Amino acid sequence: MLNELYALAGVLNNTGIKTEIWHKNFVPNPKTVTFRILIDKEGNIADIESITDEKAKTVTRKWETSNGNSFPSFNVTPLYDLTQNEMLVEQAKELKKQLDKDKPINVEQLKTVIEQAANLWDGQQKLAKCLNQLPQDMGKLITVSMAENHAALFSLTQRIIKTTPQKFHQQLTDCLLKQNNLLPFFELLFFYTGAKPKNTCLVLEVADRSEFEYPANHPKAQRWFNQCLLSIGKNEPSSSDKDAYGTVNNGWQEKFGAIRMNILGDVTLRAMNDESRCQYRYGQINATGNPVGVQTREAMSSALGWLSHPDRKKKTWTDISRSKGESALLFAYPSVMPEEEAEYAQLFGGTADEDGVKFEACAERVLKSLSQIPKDIEAQMQIFVLSKPDGFRTKVQFNHNCSIDHFIQSAQDWQTGCRNLPFLEIRIFGGDKKPTWNEPLTPYPEEIVWCLNTVWARLGTQASLIKQFNMGDALDLLLDSGLKLRYTVKTLLAAILKNNQSFLLALGNAHHVGRVHGIPKSYNKQALLLPTILALLLDKSNIKNEVYMKSPAYLIGRLLSIADQLHDKYCKYVRKGSMPPQLLGNALMAIALEHPKQALAMFSQRMLPYQAWARTYSDPNPDKEAGLVHFFLNEWGAICNQLAELEEIPERCLDTDKAAMLLGYLASTAKKDKPEPSTSGEANESK
Repeated sequence: MLNELYALAGVLNNTGIKTEIWHKNFVPNPKTVTFRILIDKEGNIADIESITDEKAKTVTRKWETSNGNSFPSFNVTPLYDLTQNEMLVEQAKELKKQLDKDKPINVEQLKTVIEQAANLWDGQQKLAKCLNQLPQDMGKLITVSMAENHAALFSLTQRIIKTTPQKFHQQLTDCLLKQNNLLPFFELLFFYTGAKPKNTCLVLEVADRSEFEYPANHPKAQRWFNQCLLSIGKNEPSSSDKDAYGTVNNGWQEKFGAIRMNILGDVTLRAMNDESRCQYRYGQINATGNPVGVQTREAMSSALGWLSHPDRKKKTWTDISRSKGESALLFAYPSVMPEEEAEYAQLFGGTADEDGVKFEACAERVLKSLSQIPKDIEAQMQIFVLSKPDGFRTKVQFNHNCSIDHFIQSAQDWQTGCRNLPFLEIRIFGGDKKPTWNEPLTPYPEEIVWCLNTVWARLGTQASLIKQFNMGDALDLLLDSGLKLRYTVKTLLAAILKNNQSFLLALGNAHHVGRVHGIPKSYNKQALLLPTILALLLDKSNIKNEVYMKSPAYLIGRLLSIADQLHDKYCKYVRKGSMPPQLLGNALMAIALEHPKQALAMFSQRMLPYQAWARTYSDPNPDKEAGLVHFFLNEWGAICNQLAELEEIPERCLDTDKAAMLLGYLASTAKKDKPEPSTSGEANESK
């Protein structure tokens, strides 16, 4: 990934896109509960304010020299520990209930609880560093290049060193007790529930902010201090040695800083840990394995920061955590930036649930944007996936690049393959909770992984997520060709059939009586994706719909589909609406998918009573659907004639045969002949 980021940094520089370079120790605050502490000229706490806006929390940065040691923001535990005394815990819970109900609390009772509680800050050495040592060090850095319009930050460092952890603790307690509404600050005051205390972020600020041009934590003040940090060592003479990328290797021994991203949190570009055995593979440990100077490192970090900026969601990154059940981001961008950008990342990992954007619409915008790149430039599409399988260490899950021409052709072939379908529609509940027939959707690659990793059980009503496939598999399907593509298709087709067969059969059984198959709401979209995925995999196997729709497997699927619909009418008029758990065709589909000849033999016996009824059924009342019954009977006969003309019915089904049979089973009859909803009503929508 370092090589790709180095190339991206060059692209951004050549394009004139300015990126922010942040010192590796000047990091954004976390999205935890955050309060602003106002410090007066004497170093005392003047007031406390709650910061609730998420963006306001994370745009504020802190100078963090080591884990937990930072300024002017730092994390603290609650002031008092009540967990050693059950009576105090119960009192705290009762006080919290009163605050939740907006009732006044007894301040004297609150003070009594505090007097009996344990000081949770006792023995925490890092607080002294955050309040005294780091402000002194920051003050020394600032005085070197002091600017009058950033005097608030320097003033803050001089004020806070006048206090002590004990004094700060007591003043913070007194300040909280004076609040008219203690509810937002209650968790800062007491630790009374949970396995361990939760951290709260405190942001120190000068109390007299209006007297300064910029407050200490103003974005301009932070950028100015960041430049102070970046300027350290820049005046040192340049080394004659070069780093791995041919630039000056000053500072190559230092570690890479972390970039904070949405979803993933802190991501380090290169973890140099000499405890990892792989570091010893080539006899080069830590930075010596790939020396990178500070100039190159800053360019890489700023490039990744630009790539993962929240404002660039869908353009250069998107969240694909759903598909595998772990935190993961996909990044995609062209090596040459077009004049008009589009949602490059969304085309790979877009989830249309967010805004309803279909793949075709997204692809049209992306391909239009890429077409602006001059043909004489050898541009590449860069794609990589970062994930945190264990929740802590970042892993490059997938890394691929291809030419822009190849990518454009692949996106077009993907859409063509997804149209490799017979006419079929899926019945699902719409946004208004009413059932509607819908055409299948073209899946985004991420959605294919989601479907592959979903296992359906209990007759296609219960879904569970596994971690078998990742985005690399879907992108191989999109971008690869030849032997590797054939292997990928074979693997994915076997998995999709194994994990989703029961769901597809249940879906068809419900559709043939005009009902919605009840499934969890969050999986509704899979009903619209799975038929298209089967069609795409058949297309990637070089089996087009004009071929497989004439195959024995597809015709058997159609035959059993018509059998279901005829059986439904039989139950409606002969059995007075009494329906069996499975219709005739659905009951035979499980056998047909493995042994088609055996299923046809069983079908030839079980069809006789329904065939006899359909031939003699007649009613002058058009509501009784006599014409539709005879239509099904005629279709039945036509399909049987087609099967009779075939040279041979296979003994066993290949996976491609199974896919064709399932598509035949799901394929719709003509629109005018679509079954009406059953008298038994729709299935309930699962939550």
